[in-house]
Amino acid sequence: MRNLFLSITTMFAICVTPLLTTETTSAQSAPEPSIVVSMAPLGEQLDDMKHLVNASGFGNLNFMIQSQVKYYTGGIDRENPSGAYLYFEGDDPKPKWLGMVAVEDADKILDQIANFADIDEGDDYITVTVDSNDEFLIKESGGYFLISDNEEMFDLAPENPSTELLAAAGDFNFAVRAFGQRVPQELRDRGVELITEGFTKQMEELEEMDQSLVEAQLGQLESLINETDELMVGYKIDKEKKLLTSTFSLTVLEGSEFAKRVAVINPPGNSAFTGFLNDTAALDTNLRYQLHEDDVKLYVSLIDKMRQQMIDEIDADGEFSDEELATIESASSDIGDCLKATLEGKMIDSGGVVLMDENSFNFVAGITAVEPEKFEKAVKDLVGLAEVKAAEEAEGVFEANLNSGTYDDINLHTIRITIPDDEEEARDIFGSQVEIVVGVSPDKIYIGVGKDPLTTLTDAIERSKQPTPSEYGQLLYNIRVAPILRFASKVSGEEVLADMASTLENDKTGRITIWSKAIPNGIETNIEAQDGILALIKESVDAYQQGAFQGNDMDEF
Repeated sequence: MRNLFLSITTMFAICVTPLLTTETTSAQSAPEPSIVVSMAPLGEQLDDMKHLVNASGFGNLNFMIQSQVKYYTGGIDRENPSGAYLYFEGDDPKPKWLGMVAVEDADKILDQIANFADIDEGDDYITVTVDSNDEFLIKESGGYFLISDNEEMFDLAPENPSTELLAAAGDFNFAVRAFGQRVPQELRDRGVELITEGFTKQMEELEEMDQSLVEAQLGQLESLINETDELMVGYKIDKEKKLLTSTFSLTVLEGSEFAKRVAVINPPGNSAFTGFLNDTAALDTNLRYQLHEDDVKLYVSLIDKMRQQMIDEIDADGEFSDEELATIESASSDIGDCLKATLEGKMIDSGGVVLMDENSFNFVAGITAVEPEKFEKAVKDLVGLAEVKAAEEAEGVFEANLNSGTYDDINLHTIRITIPDDEEEARDIFGSQVEIVVGVSPDKIYIGVGKDPLTTLTDAIERSKQPTPSEYGQLLYNIRVAPILRFASKVSGEEVLADMASTLENDKTGRITIWSKAIPNGIETNIEAQDGILALIKESVDAYQQGAFQGNDMDEF
């Protein structure tokens, strides 16, 4: 999955390159735009801007901001969208472009332009010359200013720009759509070269990496670049739901290799770990997706390589005897076998949650596993070794209770580590001891760390017994700022952080959610932030002006 998102991100960088520079490799003709930029009507944008300013606590500045924006956008139609098309044509190394600005009062716009450029109003179009002596052409048509540096581009303008740009924008304030099949093959080939160079360098750092796997991954990346149909990046503001959302989506040609890969991402059924999602948590996650066979081969190879590197480094340190090193090597082999068997099953199903406040911190996670008994054996072997080393070096610090109990069909093991007296901050958070719980059932592995991880773990397990299908897709992460602020307040001693937490808790608008889901022939990833988080900007500024966040404790945090 990691390679999947790496590939998508790389493709995005390649597709938007023409937006960032006027120099590219050779291009070929394209009857339709390779890239479409669309913006919602200015009136909606200004209304959303007002909403964001109010949400951030600076509502008193709205009049000034709105006045300035309206002054500099005078003459622009506030009811219709604007945007731009970029084309590749013939052997021209530069993309050709056409801007479309909705116009209400053409004279007002030209008056604004006249403040920083020379204007020559001809019969067919207006020529604008800026200080750099670059010339831009403007033609008024159908309630729009068509803008380009090439008059031939005016012939490519849609008959109804408003309809076309609204369709391209969808419900986004701003969106960029890149159509992979309209990007010149030369540019795509150059992208493949750049990716190959970077990927090969990364893989070279892993010595003895199976070259066939490296070549397979490079082949997948090349296929992705050449098979991309549409890539979209956009953002939107939902005032009713109080959400700011950034969306990234990628679709590929139907029947392509990449389409076959993403088709397996969404497995049937529900996750066994939906109970790890908790509205009171600082962090929670639920992942359930299916791996492609090629990814399984790569990950299995990486596990073997990283395990051997770890053993070599431990051996080089010389801190363990041959017998102790043999124990570590055997345990790492058992853990590796469990991980590889799980990956070879192709199904990843897991959940995790972090609960924190000013009094405690607890983290627990679970995953469906194959051959979990090997993992359990490795834990017991490593705990036994740790007990011996602790008795030799710091007696009483490490306390283990293997087979400490059961919960349903889960065999529990408990480890307690005493925190030294001089670690005051750690003692404030965890108390005098940190507790680690490891649970193993016939098909699952659980791990918990904190002040009382067992209670957090059993609660998550009970909640998971009644699976709640996720509306978010295959990968879900939630971050809630309020409990994090309360935890930070305890660590740093800054009471203002607890006050900020109260603000978010009262409004219930302090969550950030990252989620991905499979869509037809592609995937979509979203980052949602509740706009209540913006209120912290004003509170932070006010607190800083009153002397907060300037002490040593906060600096260390």
